[in-house]
Amino acid sequence: MSPVRSPRAGAPRPLAPHHPFPELVEPGPHHGPWTIADSRDQPWLPTNGAANLVTRHLFVPLERGGLGVSRHELAHVRWSPRRFPRVRHPLIVLQAVEDARINLGLERIGLVVTLDREQLAHVAHLAARDAKAGDVAATVIRAVASLGTEGEAALREEIAALPGFQADLARRLVEDVEARLLSAAGRSDRPVAPFRVAREAARDLARRLEQYDLLRPDHEVEGLGCCHVLLDGEARDGIGFELPWPDPREPEARRRAYAHRYPDGSASGEGVAPGAMSIATPPLVERQPRRLHAGVRRRVATTEGTFVRRPDRFAIDRAIFVRRVRGEGGTILVDVSGSMSFGAKGLEALVRAAGGAAVVAIYSGSGDVGELRIVARGDRRVASDQLEPVGRGNIVDLPALEWLARQPEPRLWVSDGCVTGVGDSGCDRLRARCEAVAQRGRIRRVDTPDAAVRVLEGG
Repeated sequence: MSPVRSPRAGAPRPLAPHHPFPELVEPGPHHGPWTIADSRDQPWLPTNGAANLVTRHLFVPLERGGLGVSRHELAHVRWSPRRFPRVRHPLIVLQAVEDARINLGLERIGLVVTLDREQLAHVAHLAARDAKAGDVAATVIRAVASLGTEGEAALREEIAALPGFQADLARRLVEDVEARLLSAAGRSDRPVAPFRVAREAARDLARRLEQYDLLRPDHEVEGLGCCHVLLDGEARDGIGFELPWPDPREPEARRRAYAHRYPDGSASGEGVAPGAMSIATPPLVERQPRRLHAGVRRRVATTEGTFVRRPDRFAIDRAIFVRRVRGEGGTILVDVSGSMSFGAKGLEALVRAAGGAAVVAIYSGSGDVGELRIVARGDRRVASDQLEPVGRGNIVDLPALEWLARQPEPRLWVSDGCVTGVGDSGCDRLRARCEAVAQRGRIRRVDTPDAAVRVLEGG
């Protein structure tokens, strides 16, 4: 690479010795070369590093002191999703938690994000200014983003300097995010926690800050928020962020695939296509007791009993009596969309009551995609934070029911019966399809968690 003249320095500087190679760490198939630019020559960047995984642009300081930044951005290339989801809280919170997820992953493999003296002094200066201005949210967010880096100690000092209960609150919020990310990474076979855990931790952090009236909808934190998270349609200095080639993992491509699979006339307005469904299988980390009232009951024929129920079996095996047993089989599918109004306690009670059932899964979605998540199997279940829905809509009722129809019997569907597809819209044709799948698959529907618990207890 030829030397590039900096607008701030008067002499050319060699860049090649500090040039990163994202192609070496990028997972999966490659979609072309990366464009590497010196972040010191990009005045529009809020910080000294950024990576856009959609357009394959990487901005890092091409100097000896930029090693830590380059390491961090390459970790985004390796472990971060190509695009960030839209969230209802300030995006800066999710950006900070994602930075922490990446930094802690690097720390686990022995590649701590290092900062030179100038960078450390700059981080400490910004944190001190936040604390002096009474911006507790900015102090917390900045401290979260520093987890796993050499700047973590300086940020913890600024948190300790906050007045009164704010210091204790900020410390607990940061430690909670760190504990969740480290715990999830420990359960995973990868150095980093799943991105889903970061998204949930960011949501809960934003809720806690909003609870104390510390976080505004437009909250900004200077010097944070540029790491690969520029959203679709944004542009800087003529660099567009539209995906130039088709990607089957993108929601629009998945929606077209489902529209082709289910020809409901969506294009002509005659019907609604179901959303694209993914199946998640988080670790079943908690053990739950096989409660006496748990498991779906079933009838079995036996040779002993009081009342003859199966005289037709006398010539076969003399099992003319019937008794009810609590089977180990069964599958329970739970609609956790907003219309169900489950709440954490209701869903916890249902999962506990299902102790001993073969499989319990929940599903929900938003827009044109949804997720079915297996949350219990036998006497094992997921952690409580995995019971949170991924969206407020149904979206994927039809593919979820098709999944249920292939699972072990008996099959129980906890839903209000309102089915929707893309855009959380419903239609008669989609409802008829769901009813046909339920009838063909011998799926029993109940309306409420209480009714589901009664069925599980044999009522």
